[in-house]
Amino acid sequence: MKKKLRAFVLFPIILPHIILYFVSGVKIIDEDIAYWAHIALKRRREGNVINLLLLLANYPEFRNLYYIRLGWKKVFCLHLPRLSSLYLCGDSLRCGSLFFEHGFSTIVTARHIGKETWIHQQVTIGYSSTANGYGNPWIGDKCYIGAGAKVLGPVRVGNNVIIGANAVVIRDIPDNTMVAGVPAVPI
Repeated sequence: MKKKLRAFVLFPIILPHIILYFVSGVKIIDEDIAYWAHIALKRRREGNVINLLLLLANYPEFRNLYYIRLGWKKVFCLHLPRLSSLYLCGDSLRCGSLFFEHGFSTIVTARHIGKETWIHQQVTIGYSSTANGYGNPWIGDKCYIGAGAKVLGPVRVGNNVIIGANAVVIRDIPDNTMVAGVPAVPI
């Protein structure tokens, strides 16, 4: 009920954001809304506009992703601020639907991130020089990345992978694998 009340109170501020949603025509936003509504709002698809209103009013992590998808990073976030400690950079803008659990102190600079990926707080996904060389990670579909995990360098994380909390991934991970530890190994 608090989320609905907050959305109602903030409606005049959120209205330009909803208009941008209709004008932009960015299809990945629909996937983001459906994925976030399912996880954060515990709702099935009841209409993207209502879900968008609730998400924009209550989740600054969603606002980060929304502003990046639209390409309007600073124009509309004056009255409806984004989460200042969640950084989405580089090719991460072309990733699939993402969900950020708390998003605090999280940095994402991946070459590719697949659909329905869940990322917790204090995660670093990014450029590094490792034994594999220099570059950014490639992450498949339906991955879960636990709190404090690091995915570094030009590694490839397969589909349906679970990366445990505080794991450090510096080698490729095959599909359907759970990893943990420093460095991360299958468990």
